[in-house]
This record gives sequence, C-alpha cells and structure tokens, in this order.
Amino acid sequence: MALWHDARSQRRPALVMYFAGHARTQQNKHLLYLAGTNTDPDRLRDTGVELMGMLNDIDDRPYGPNVLFLLDTCGAGNAVNYQMLQGLKVGDRRSWVIAAAAEDERAFGARFTKACGNALSRVRRGLLDLSASVEFVPVETLAAEVDRELARLCEHDDRPVQTVLCTPVAEVRRATPPFFVNPAHRTLPTALFRSRVQAGLREFADAAVEGLDPVHFLTRAEGSPQADYEQTAVRCFFSGREPELRRIKDWFHAPNDQSNQLLLVTGAPGMGKSALLGVVACLAHPQLRQIAGTVRSAIPHDLRPDENPNLACVHARQRTASQVWSSIVDQMPLEDWMRRVWSDPSSVEAKVFDTLDLPFTVLIDALDESVQPKQLLHNVLLPMLDMEAYQWTVGGGERHFDRVPVFRLLLGTRPQWERFDPLREHAEQRGSLLNLDQCDPELLRNDLALYLEDLLEDGPVYSGAAMRTLRKELASTVSDRLSTMTSHGPFLLGGLFAHSLNQLSTPLNVDEALERLPLTLPGLLQLKIDADRNLSAPWAREVLTAIGHAKGEGMPLELIVAIGSGLFRAHFPDPQPSEPTFEDVRDLLRRTSFYYRHAVDEDGRQLYRFFHQSLSDYFTGMGEASPSQQALDTAKVCASLLFDTIQTRSVEGTAVRDWSLALPYVRRHAWEHAQDADDAEHLLEDLDFVTSAGLLHDFPPREGSTLAVQLLRAMRPISANGSNTPASRRCRLCLAAVHLGRPDIVESVLLAAPLDETPQVMPRWTDGPLFTHEEGAPVARPYHLTVRGTPAVLFQRNDQLVLRELPTGENQRTVPVGRASLVAAADGRGGALAMTALPEGSLTVWDLETGQERVVQPLDVPAVAAQMWQDGSDTIFGIADGESRVTTYSLGPGDTSLTLRDITERSSRTPESGEAGDSYKAALADPSNERELLYLTQSGLKIWDRVTEKFIGDIDIPPDEDGVIRAATCCDVSLLSGKDFWSSRTMDAVSTCSLTPAGRWEPPGDCCDRLPCWWLQPTG
Repeated sequence: MALWHDARSQRRPALVMYFAGHARTQQNKHLLYLAGTNTDPDRLRDTGVELMGMLNDIDDRPYGPNVLFLLDTCGAGNAVNYQMLQGLKVGDRRSWVIAAAAEDERAFGARFTKACGNALSRVRRGLLDLSASVEFVPVETLAAEVDRELARLCEHDDRPVQTVLCTPVAEVRRATPPFFVNPAHRTLPTALFRSRVQAGLREFADAAVEGLDPVHFLTRAEGSPQADYEQTAVRCFFSGREPELRRIKDWFHAPNDQSNQLLLVTGAPGMGKSALLGVVACLAHPQLRQIAGTVRSAIPHDLRPDENPNLACVHARQRTASQVWSSIVDQMPLEDWMRRVWSDPSSVEAKVFDTLDLPFTVLIDALDESVQPKQLLHNVLLPMLDMEAYQWTVGGGERHFDRVPVFRLLLGTRPQWERFDPLREHAEQRGSLLNLDQCDPELLRNDLALYLEDLLEDGPVYSGAAMRTLRKELASTVSDRLSTMTSHGPFLLGGLFAHSLNQLSTPLNVDEALERLPLTLPGLLQLKIDADRNLSAPWAREVLTAIGHAKGEGMPLELIVAIGSGLFRAHFPDPQPSEPTFEDVRDLLRRTSFYYRHAVDEDGRQLYRFFHQSLSDYFTGMGEASPSQQALDTAKVCASLLFDTIQTRSVEGTAVRDWSLALPYVRRHAWEHAQDADDAEHLLEDLDFVTSAGLLHDFPPREGSTLAVQLLRAMRPISANGSNTPASRRCRLCLAAVHLGRPDIVESVLLAAPLDETPQVMPRWTDGPLFTHEEGAPVARPYHLTVRGTPAVLFQRNDQLVLRELPTGENQRTVPVGRASLVAAADGRGGALAMTALPEGSLTVWDLETGQERVVQPLDVPAVAAQMWQDGSDTIFGIADGESRVTTYSLGPGDTSLTLRDITERSSRTPESGEAGDSYKAALADPSNERELLYLTQSGLKIWDRVTEKFIGDIDIPPDEDGVIRAATCCDVSLLSGKDFWSSRTMDAVSTCSLTPAGRWEPPGDCCDRLPCWWLQPTG
C-alpha cells in the first residue's frame, strides 16, 4: 500500500492499477475488499484493502492522477455498481474501473488478464484503427475490446462466462482520460494543427442537430477533393457559378414571392450541386456561419445570401424520410412540446404556425441519396409545399390577414425524375428549375479552368512562378476536355485529376497528362490503382466493394477487412490466392484516401465510405459499368459476412448472437444490410436484436403473420413514449409476447438477458390496447363523444374525420373534409356534431350519426380558433377570426342554417378591429358554468355572460417567456396559462403550470379531465 499512497500523490496525468487475485465482500456486498497474503476473511475491514475507499480517495482529491483500475477478481463488478450509485458529475470523475466479472460472478484462470493483454496489443498495433483526432483510447472502447477478447477466450472453455463491466460514461462529450495513447494520433506541429481542427469540427458536428451535417456542407463548399474530418481544407477552392449564386441569393431575399416557393437545383453527378448548396448553407445558416470563414472570404460580397435565422439545412444521404423531417423540425424555433407532437407534415396543429415567422426556408441536399426517396417525396416534401397558414402581413401601408406558405424549399438532386417527377413538374411550371447541366458552356469552361489552376498551384508539383505557364496551359486544356462531359461532372473529375497530378514526383506536360485523363470516377480510381504497384493486389476490388456497401457515415476498417476477405473467398474458392491482412487493407485505404469520406464512430474508430454515390453504385454492381463479379449478389454476401462478425454465446447449449459484443456500426446498420439482402424478416426473429440493436421506429411497418412481425407490431404502442434502452425494450418485448399468448418467449428473452439486466419480475398476463390507429397515418384533434349511446373517439387523419367506436376500435364512419385547418366536436341534444373550417373561409357542420353535411356557412375571413358547447337545446359555435372578431352561431335540433350571435357587436365593450393587444384568438366555454363565456385575446382573457351577452370583466395575463399564451379547459373551472394558470372565477393566478412528458400543459389540482385546447402566440 505504500506504493499506492506514493503513486496517488504524484502530479502525473494518469495511473493504471492492475490487480489479479482474490476479493471478498461482507454482508454489505457493495464493499469489496482486495485480499492479500495476510487477509483474514473474518477480519476483512482490518486485513483487506477496501476498494471503495480507494475509489473515494481518488475522486475526492482536487489534484492527482486519473486512475484506471483493471480488476481480475471475482465479484469485481461491485466496484462499478458502487460508482453508478455515486452519481458524480462528468467533470468530477477521476477513477475508472474495468471489471472482470459481475458482482455475483466468478473470474476463472486469469482469462480477464489475458484478454486485457490481447486488447492492449491490438491498441498498440493500431488494429482498432482509431481516428487520428482521438488522442487517447476511450475507456469504454478498451472495455468493449476486452469484453470481445474475453468472449473469444471463453468460446472453447467449459467454465462459466464472465461479464466485463466498465465505469458508466455520461453521454455528454468529455475529455478522454489519458491512460493509453492512440498510436494514430498526430504529433507533428502541422499535423497537430490539423488534428485540432478536425477534433473541433468533429465536436461541432457531434453537437449539431442530426442531419445538419456540418462536415458535408463545409467540405463541399471548400471544394478540396479530399476534404473531410481527417483532411479539413485550410482554404476555399470554390470559384465561379456566379449566375447561379446570384439567382439563389435573389430567391433567398424574396421570401414573400409565393409563386417561387420551390427552387430545385439539379445536374449530373459532379456538376457541383453539393458545392453550390454547401456555399449557400455556410453563408446563410446561423450555426454553419460560425465555422465557415474560409468560404465567406472566397465569395464576392454581392453574391452572398444574408444570414437567415429561419433556415434549416439537411444532408439527406443515407437518411430516412422521418430522419430528414426530424432534422428540419429540430432546427426550427419551436418549443420542445411542438417538436415532440409534430411527427410529420400532416400531423401539425395550425396554432404551431403562430410561433413562426413564415415562410420558413429549408435546404436539403442529396435527395436522391436518401434511403427512402419515395417516402421523402410523398410524406415530407409534397406536404410541405402544400402547407399554408394565415398570418398578418403588411402591404401598401396596411396590415392584412393573408394565407402564406409555411415552407420554402431549396433542394438538390441528381436528375432521377422517375423518383422526383412531381418536383420537376412543379419547378418547371414556375420557372424554378436550376439545371447546372444547362449552364453557359464558355462560362463553365472558364470557371473550371480557374478551379483547376488553384488546385494545381496548391500542390507541390505545379506550384511556383516557374510552373505558371504550364499550370495555366494544363488547367485550360483539361477544362476544354472535361467541360463537355455530361455523365460525370467536370468539377468532380477535374478536381480529382488535379489531385492525382499533385501526387506525382515530377510534373507531366500537357500531352502526357491528357493521355492519363479518365472520363469516369471509377476510371480515376482505377488509374490510381494501376499507377501504384502496391495497389494491384487481386483482392483490391473486393475491398472496394465492401466499402461500397457501407451505410450511414461509413464502415470501420475491421469490418471492411472481414467483408472484403469474405467476398474475395467467394470469388476465388479454389485455388485461392492469399487473403488480405489488416495491414494490407489499411495500406490500400491510405493510398486511395482521397476517394473516401471519413467520420469517427462513438467508440473512436474511424469510418470509411466513398465520397460520391456513383463510386458506391459502381462497385456494388448498380452503376453503368458492370463489374465482372456482378453475377455474385454482393449485398447478400456482405450481410452474411457482417452477421458472422458478431460473437456468439451459449444459451442452453445453443449458440446465439451476442449483440452486446457487436461493433456499434453493426448494431446501428444491421437492419439496413438485412433489407439489402432481403433477409429482414429473418433478422426480426432474433429477439436479442429486437431488444439490443437499432430503435423501434427505424423498423418500417411490415405486413405478415409471422411471430416476429406480430411481436414488433405489438411492441409499438407499448413503446410510444418509453425509453429505448435494451433493458426497457426487453421488458416491453416480454409484455408483447405475453399478450400474444407466448410465455415461452418470455422465458427465452429473460434467459438470454445479461446478468446485470435480468428483470426481477416475469409478466404472466396483460391486456393489449383497445385499438391502435394505422401506422404511417398520424391522427390529430381527437374528441371523445357519445354517438347513439356508444362511446366513440373522433379524430382527423389526413383529409378525413374518422369516428371510431370504443372499446371495439372499429371505424363507425369516415367523413371526407379536405384539408380542414380547424376541427371541433360536441354532443348535442340533437345528436353528436362536428364542425370543420377550411383555410379558404367556410364553416361546415357535420351530423356524425349520418355522416352528412348539416350546414355550410361561408366566412368572409378565415377562422383562427373555434369552440363548440351546448346552450339548452341549441349547439353554439364560437369562431374567432383574423380581424379581431369573435362570432357565435347557434343551431337548434331541427335547424338547417346557423343563427348569427355576434357578441362583440352587441356588448357594451367592443374592441377595435385590428387593435394590437386586443385581437381575439379563441373562445372557451366553462363546462361547469352555464353563464360564462370566455374569449382569449392577445393581452389576456375577457369574460362575457352567455345569457345576457354582457361584458363581465377581464384578466390581464402576461405571456410566457417566449411570448406564448396558452389556453386550457378543465372540468370544474376554466383556466388560462401564460406562465401560470388563472381562474376565471377569482381572476387570480391558481398555480404554475407543468409540462407533461407527452408535451401537454397540465392543470394543477384534482381535475377529472384535462383537455389542452390551444397554443397561441400573440401577433404583432
């Protein structure tokens, strides 16, 4: 212990303490004692070393080293459990533990020690392929590697398995403890500068909204052929495209031009779509402007669009339709509850728009590279173009309440019109198609020549005054050749060709360079491979094919080696040349690095993918140049090899995949690879996958009666608002299995669960939901009614009202109502009625018992809020419009028309139309008081007597911090929440409001019902 006390007191950055031996616990099993030669099991406190005291000693010191404990003892997981109970803040943790076994497990034969040695050897040899921007090996990454190594050692061991546990790491990014240096980390001054830039960009990207993808937009704008996480450009090479930039700037600066709602940028691969949109994003997006100084300085001032706080930018590559939409919503200035309930464009409440400065601009690049282009078009883009709202506008010195588009779209895609023909038609009809393939040829040639000259000057071979003439002549000649290309963009080909010339040891003259000039991207890559004898290995194409199948941000090198080697074996079964080693593949990727984009996975591993989709298409057999191995279904082979990398464990003598040991990429993208191989159904039968990998909402709804599909569908309603940890999903899977009458599945799931996550209870019986609405069709504006004595729920779905019986869940009827902006419903003495209001300005009353129109009432000004209530035998309709009027109508049991009851004109206090602060927004009826009628204005609440139609009083209510006044009704008193809840009886604040997990404002007290009605923002 003297050595320990001395070591912990030194001001060194890190210390690793390794202990292998026996450990004991007393009755309090949270206290673990390390045993020495003189330890007495009956006197542990006096003769043993209390590990928890050592942990406290480290964490309580304001100075001293970070300490990593590697514990190869039985029950070492007690130390990790103890740390979990501590609840230390992220920055206060100084002690870290990797334990050989869970608290109730034994450690055998120094297997953990051997696994640690193997894992550290892999780290030292660089086999984890950590990013060069990661200075130290993350503790959790080392622990996962030790866990995998231990599982390999246990494969042929008949003794019980051990569970490796590690100190939990908070999700918030923090500095990695400096225990083990990453051998790939750069230390040269210039490399250190780049790594710091990369680390900063990576942290910025990690903190950014999913889908914003700062790395994509910044590197595309900079124009360097090899720019990415690992090789961030230090200057911007973008040049030319002045007419296109001017047109986009003019489009940005005319948000009220409703005839120009869409601007569609298209062109062949490599024509510069992403570069152009990247420049616009970096100049206009508030967050991207912070890191885009090099781009801003390269663009003439008169071509720069202004910063736009109402702009969202999304990179659609490898993202689903729902992920693209979620990224848009997350970038909008909305409250959290709005983001939670706005699951797609058709599910929005009209009142959300009151909080926005419309229209909101959305820039989306790479539509054609989305994994769900059809769903993206029909479920997101087209509904966004159709979405309109009413807001106050100013024109001719007067304020008008006009219909305005909610979104303006700036989109980039290759001309794959079989997928996006509706967008093309929309753009062509309005003259808003910006086709880069149809630009002025001479202007294109000059822009390309300038771009190539800049790139050549930046390299070591053609730089300097002595090379000026050759540099200009070469750039001009290559530009002449490439500017006529249509199948592959000249900027992309030219940039890569200039990069390849910069890699030569001596310059080529113009004729020599033209002889080597390929006219396709795969041709350029083949040129690189052919020119380097170190790359002419027979397995090179298989490795590139593996990279072509990469999903998301890319595939780690370990998987590229495994899949590339497997594809090689499939192509050359007998005789078989030597397979590539890890070092062989890493050398290939290093020598062809400018053809890849790099990212960093959650465990620090580097990820690789082709920088352009056409390369992926070519090497996976989808491009125009069919490779010789096209006969082999590489997607199926790739998926099979991917799943083979997952280690197994024995469950009752059967080997099952252990998804907890899978690499993060495998857990994240297994579903996509299974879909490519048409084997998704089989994957769903792996119950451990359903609970451990991916998220439930990533699995699209599937038809079928197989048990896997039934379980997945049964889990969806259970998990609507639940967490997605493996433990919670395992519990929900058990509930779903019990509901389907399969208790055997419950036993299998619990048996396969890790020891530290085994549930303490086993469900025996559960009922299911009464019904669930069809997936993919969101519902809005639900009302509970009684129709012909049967309880029912009425809700709006797309352009229909649906009346559904409770508890059978059967549709009683559907009523087509178009794109109604308002819906209200109530039980009347003459039957259940519903009211809809259209944006064009009309009110329709529907008889829900017959499904027929009862009354159609024109409105001279569209309604912004509506309410229904019962007054004797009459049903009353309260309508608030955009001209500061609240109009009420009555409808008797046998009436076929509405009777006007305009309170604001008959009362003793009539607000002035359009007066800011008094504009009426909504009508509220107190269900417990037959006399009071409440009207919500911009400044507060006005109370009227329903019977005498006389003004009673008002309440001045301050809005919330974001300027929003929210209204709600409750069973015994009408309440209005600004920052607080207010009572219409006492006209005093009742209580501070609270937001429920579902995003609803919840009244205080013991109310029997809570019904959120409106979320409103005063208009200026």
